[in-house]
Amino acid sequence: MAAEHSSPLPLYFKVMMELQEKILSGEWSGGAQIPGEVELTKTLGVSVITVRQAMAQLVRDRYIERHRAKGSFVNRDVPQRQKIAIDVEVDDLIHVSADTQFKLLRSELSEAPHTATEKLAISGRDIKRIVRVRMQAGHPLEYIVTYIGASVGRKIPDKAFRHMALPLILRSYAALEISEVKHTIGALLADAEVARAIEIPLGSAVLMIERDYMEREKIVAVSRGYYRSDLFRYELKLTHRPTQGHKRQGQKPAKRRRVNG
Repeated sequence: MAAEHSSPLPLYFKVMMELQEKILSGEWSGGAQIPGEVELTKTLGVSVITVRQAMAQLVRDRYIERHRAKGSFVNRDVPQRQKIAIDVEVDDLIHVSADTQFKLLRSELSEAPHTATEKLAISGRDIKRIVRVRMQAGHPLEYIVTYIGASVGRKIPDKAFRHMALPLILRSYAALEISEVKHTIGALLADAEVARAIEIPLGSAVLMIERDYMEREKIVAVSRGYYRSDLFRYELKLTHRPTQGHKRQGQKPAKRRRVNG
């Protein structure tokens, strides 16, 4: 690390990110004591001043806490990095974990971007916009903007958006059975609204996932979620499935594998 001075990022920030990764990955679990400054300087190959700057930032961001005469410890309330399901069965999108909640910020008839109106085949004036924040264990993880038709939106009470996943909402209140969800993944920098909602610095990198919710072949809802990139990581598992003509005699067919984030 010490040799990477050509990077435009301050060295203390790079050290901070490396220590933060140890916390979010679970290498340093909640309540664990962090090595002392002298040990960190030897391990990372940087000065004591750089380590102190990095540690001070982690204290400000509430990743660690300091106790006089005892040392520095990982904050027990630091959120754990989660996995995002990318290619899943629709039923898996219906259920949310017990510690997941949604904070409803807005539910209103609103102009929608052209991409949303085109996919829904509805005029912008006939679209309802729902903005909410997905909370897990009390921490904001995702900023979500959803567009549905106004006729569908009138059937759904606002309270449903505070505790239910979108496919279940559409099924329970609008009798829409989601048969397929198309995911498009990208990365963006957080604007002021997103940064404020999920409590990250302005301009931070966020993972963006657009979802098209389909009933049969018709798109009935579209959403865009902005995930905190420090709390999510993708895990991709690929399995070879031989074609029918290349199967060996007596070989069992390959099992279907789910691709999870």
